[in-house]
Amino acid sequence: MSAPHRILITGAGGFVGRWLVREFKSRQRPDLELHGLERHASIETQTEYSHSADLLDQAAMKKLVAEVKPHVVIHLAAQAHVQQSHKAPHLTWDVNVIGTRNLAEAVQQAAPDCLFIFISSSEVYGGTFKTSSAPLDESAVLDPRSPYALSKAAAEIGRAHV
Repeated sequence: MSAPHRILITGAGGFVGRWLVREFKSRQRPDLELHGLERHASIETQTEYSHSADLLDQAAMKKLVAEVKPHVVIHLAAQAHVQQSHKAPHLTWDVNVIGTRNLAEAVQQAAPDCLFIFISSSEVYGGTFKTSSAPLDESAVLDPRSPYALSKAAAEIGRAHV
């Protein structure tokens, strides 16, 4: 039997992360090794391999990725509340941009062949929804209208330049 395919899900305890972890677990595939990352691990979202670390801790990200050596990273972790982003724009920026960069750099260094799936938000298109009658795709003009949307757009752009 070959080595298992390692998947790292950041934000494993978040809304989408919990569903994704459950879906992977339900498939019971012995060829998959599921790793979940949360800032504060909880018993509800335990994966076979659960990790607790803060995206803002660059050394912790490097250590985690070097240990796990993921084949795939599904990056869901974020400060994702639009209203909270107005109350704490600096925290939103730090988590969503700096945290994503820390993770992406760690992956680039320790697992360069890893597929990095960054989950963004339709919020990055903001006002473009109001001016377009057609459905939007990734070629639409970015027009973020909140600190959250701006941080997700910046992480998208920055991720391409890591």
